[in-house]
Amino acid sequence: MLAYHGDAVLKDKLVAKIFAHRQADEIAQGAYVKKNGRTTYCAVGCLLEDPEGGHRRYESEFGIPAQLAHLEDSIFEALPEEAAKLWPERFMGAIPVGADLSKVWPNLAVWLMVDEKWGLVNTTEAEDVKAVCERIADAYTRIAAGDAISDLEAEEITNAARAAWAAWDAWAAWAAWDAWATNAAWAARAARAARDAWDARAAFVEASADKLVELLAEAPIVEQVAT
Repeated sequence: MLAYHGDAVLKDKLVAKIFAHRQADEIAQGAYVKKNGRTTYCAVGCLLEDPEGGHRRYESEFGIPAQLAHLEDSIFEALPEEAAKLWPERFMGAIPVGADLSKVWPNLAVWLMVDEKWGLVNTTEAEDVKAVCERIADAYTRIAAGDAISDLEAEEITNAARAAWAAWDAWAAWAAWDAWATNAAWAARAARAARDAWDARAAFVEASADKLVELLAEAPIVEQVAT
């Protein structure tokens, strides 16, 4: 599976379609929304116009793993509004024609777990959570290098992650944001803490977007042999 099936014309058409939707102010967060008789589209929707989402169609129609379509969508919904409107063009534009994108998600997963600044491993003092982050990063590092992990190892990692997550309270600050948003009577100190947590979340989302674009742009191009 090669990006855009090795067809530069296909990429140009897709990016142009996204641009046209943006120029018409038809790209908006929150899935498909009809407002005042006008339909707006999410990041994936502006290409597929599929009420069911259709993320899997990225593979057959664009040569892009469905996993990355879901990432595109998730980041789109979490970005600040103006950055979100530009995100679909930025995402699709970064992908080289004919690139093998199979290692993009494994490499992003490693970054999410153990990056020196943004890695989840840095957000907690809980040793069991740190150990799970390291273990997940190790597994994805091996996958990115072309090695396979067994179903048993994958299941063990999943179970360890669930157990660690259940006991982890690192999301308390983000929960505080939700409480603050629905309770205007919060003390000023709590409100400041909540805003700080929200600002940190926004910075993380934007850093994730930057990293994904970097990995997409660096994906190796595979030369196709004419048959």
